[in-house]
Amino acid sequence: METDFHDLADVMQQAHAHTIAALSPDAPTLDGVTWCAVHLAAVERAIYPAVHRRVPEARSRVRRQMAVDHQLQHALWCLDRRLTGNMASALTPVENLAARIRLLVEEHAAGEAALLAELCQVLDEDGQAVLVGDLAALVARAPTRPHPNTPHVRFTDPLTFALESWVDRIRDAMDNRTIPTPRPRRIALPVGKWGAYLTAQPYPVVRAAKEVAEDEHPGKRI
Repeated sequence: METDFHDLADVMQQAHAHTIAALSPDAPTLDGVTWCAVHLAAVERAIYPAVHRRVPEARSRVRRQMAVDHQLQHALWCLDRRLTGNMASALTPVENLAARIRLLVEEHAAGEAALLAELCQVLDEDGQAVLVGDLAALVARAPTRPHPNTPHVRFTDPLTFALESWVDRIRDAMDNRTIPTPRPRRIALPVGKWGAYLTAQPYPVVRAAKEVAEDEHPGKRI
């Protein structure tokens, strides 16, 4: 799935809307967990540090906002386990977990909007555009599952973010889990000579496909 982000408010509203829609009282799904987990991870890496740097008087509110986010991460983690059949979470009704998450998402969204409004007052249009690009890139690479128990240390956060994302991608592939959030575009490369041999494809056909790919992506080694 691909999404075009136009401004900071658009980024936030899309994530909140997708989360709430996927956590309906009747049938909450893992899509809501993924949307919210990705959003929280990206915001923590892009928005909160920017507010901390550019709006010093809001630093205490950033800490309170992160405390709310931690509660939300834990609730998402519980719902993820419940929806995937973890017996330790079987006693908690899914509807109760989804309802708590919806309330926490509303609280998160209100605090986030306030911080964002203050940040936008000190950023010009170019600065906001850069932040939108950074946030969109982080959304595409963010962990797809909640990690409430991971310690966050300023200097190791980038490594933690990348490691959690890598682990989640492996788990998603093993579980055959559909990821609804935007993902990086990938170029489908044609099969090479030995690949054609191993898959019993006629190499002239593969070679023709390779030439087409080179024409479409000049300068890229195929």
